[in-house]
Amino acid sequence: MSPLNILALDTTTRGGSIAVARGGTLLAARAGDPSRTHGERLPVELMRAVDEAGLTAGDLDLLAVAAGPGSFTGLRVGVSAIQGLAVARGLKVVAVSTLDALARAAADVRRPERLIATWMDGQRGEVFGALYHADGTTLESPVAGSPVAVLRGWRLPAEAAVIFIGDGAVRYHDAITSQLGDRAQVIEPPLLAPTIARVAFEHPERAVAPHEIVPVYVRRPDAELARDRRQGRMSGRPLFERVRAPGDLDEVAALEAACFTNPWTREMLERDVQTDVTRVYVLRDEAGAVVAFCTCWVVLDELHVNTVAVDPGRRRAGLGTKLMNEVINEAVQAGARRATLEVRATNVPARELYAALGFTEAGRRPGYYTQPDDDAIVLWKELEARS
Repeated sequence: MSPLNILALDTTTRGGSIAVARGGTLLAARAGDPSRTHGERLPVELMRAVDEAGLTAGDLDLLAVAAGPGSFTGLRVGVSAIQGLAVARGLKVVAVSTLDALARAAADVRRPERLIATWMDGQRGEVFGALYHADGTTLESPVAGSPVAVLRGWRLPAEAAVIFIGDGAVRYHDAITSQLGDRAQVIEPPLLAPTIARVAFEHPERAVAPHEIVPVYVRRPDAELARDRRQGRMSGRPLFERVRAPGDLDEVAALEAACFTNPWTREMLERDVQTDVTRVYVLRDEAGAVVAFCTCWVVLDELHVNTVAVDPGRRRAGLGTKLMNEVINEAVQAGARRATLEVRATNVPARELYAALGFTEAGRRPGYYTQPDDDAIVLWKELEARS
């Protein structure tokens, strides 16, 4: 029997890749153009790769596709393109987890005693991660979270050496080494389509009909999160959420200006919200209006609270307490174990709030504030890990 001709596609990252193989032999491989969307490039690029391999669509025997996690839009486009080709040619498809493919790609550099951590950049300061034994079996199932939270959630054997692979590992190299030191080795990810083609060649029994492809969604789609936000507003309870897009900062900037004599500008907020360290959280009322917000940093195991503000017309209603409890919980989930902030010495309501939350005075900074001049009281709080 002649070897299978296999076409493989990965659209779970911005660029993605395509590969054509005959059996275990790679015939063609190409990286996608990250400056264009997958929707703009497919399915034309699929056929170009087939042509480069010296084949036609009629020569294909099996298809393979990265099933996620990754960009929701990219994943849907890739799976749809492969499904369309599969239906047209009467072919089956091998769907391969992107994290599994990364683990397989690390095979050439791994050692028997090393574990393999696959980290994809999930954007929003998060990674999609999974942990594998050296033989490829899963040690920790796929999760989404901040780099520190993922590392702290894994049950890593003491002194275990770990190879990290993926664009998330490259982006968060410093977070990895700060936690694991020289126990960790970070490597650049290769094009994944050739690895996906090899997996399909080795496991043709995994092939399914095109309508049976099941995408791997580690994080819930944005549409579901938006629906939950709407339902939260309808419930009448203040809705807590993290601001991630610059376009959502108008209300935060307006409330900042209403509450402070020396406010951050919208441009300052926009610049900071696009970093991995800075976080902006808000409380919204039942109509969706921002009634309180907090800007903060999560740096390794410390939460630094920069600004807390409540709509002047909504104070003394427990909103500040609810907001800070939610912020602290998010920080703990991200790996924070201590929290600190400065508060005006004359701001008695704020000092009472922080005292009720368990913050204690650790020092004073004379003349720290201006407009008007005031001392800063430095507060700290030890945070407890929550299950």
